[in-house]
Amino acid sequence: MIKLLREMITEEIVRGRKLEGHTTRISRELIKAIKDKDLQETFNTNGRVQFLLEVPEVTDAIDYLRSIIVSISQDDRYEILGQYEFDLADTIEKTDKLRQNSDLQILISLPKNYQEDYSFLTDFIAEAKDTIRHELEHSGQSTKELMHVQKSVPDRNIWQSVETAEAYYMSPAEIKAHVSGAYMKAKKLKQPASDVMKLLLYAIYATGQAYGHSEEELNTLMHKLSNEYATYLFSRYKEAR
Repeated sequence: MIKLLREMITEEIVRGRKLEGHTTRISRELIKAIKDKDLQETFNTNGRVQFLLEVPEVTDAIDYLRSIIVSISQDDRYEILGQYEFDLADTIEKTDKLRQNSDLQILISLPKNYQEDYSFLTDFIAEAKDTIRHELEHSGQSTKELMHVQKSVPDRNIWQSVETAEAYYMSPAEIKAHVSGAYMKAKKLKQPASDVMKLLLYAIYATGQAYGHSEEELNTLMHKLSNEYATYLFSRYKEAR
């Protein structure tokens, strides 16, 4: 059992290094797009813009990733979110075939005329790498693992209860994705991964509060998450601190 666990972690480390390289390539092309003058003009005129981000060295290398779609909308804040999307069927086998058509959706909010001051990019790039790395982790996970999350929270209403939030955040698929994203963000910011992880867990806690859940319930959940996420962080990333 211990040998099998070590082999699985080693496999994840090797695959993870490749995904880190893919994440860097995608984020690099994303920033080029954000700095493109024609895109900026369209965005400032229409308040939104959507496009395919062409990174063939990534999409050709990942079996379960067909395309990368970027949507930028106007807002007062800087934000980047990601979604790994694929069609669902009535069986794991059928869904597995449909995953050949999976897409990575990158959803960005930027203020109008953001190009007048690029000082936001340092933090933005770190968040982008976190988001992209998180979603690419899902692209390499088994359909069975991803379907487990889908069955736990079928309507994606994660915070309808603390129990559904626990089912989501404690699922193996999400532990791996959240930790790998946070680790890459920490590398970009040159900060201890444990510090970035604490901020991630605090954000989860604050979201739970915003949905009206009690401090007592959330403290119990956060204790479980802290233990599981830290255990996975230091088992997968030996050099993390």
